[in-house]
Amino acid sequence: MPFGEKQRLDRESYDTYVQGAHAYSTLGWLRDPIFSSMLKWNEGTLANLILHEMSHGTLYFRDKTDFNEQMATFIGNRGAIHF
Repeated sequence: MPFGEKQRLDRESYDTYVQGAHAYSTLGWLRDPIFSSMLKWNEGTLANLILHEMSHGTLYFRDKTDFNEQMATFIGNRGAIHF
């Protein structure tokens, strides 16, 4: 979401959060979406990423990109909290 879009949504009283993309799913094209450089991350961040990517590998709805990302983000965030 461009920064200007975040400001617009904030003005309309929506809850917003912007973060960078630390990884991406290849939807099975590559075997492991976890790269060795990621192993230097703190445990909570790495747990979040692993759970997020595992979610994509477990449940994926074709042509529902927003839902797939929101679902995986929710599972990664909640799982990292429990971790």
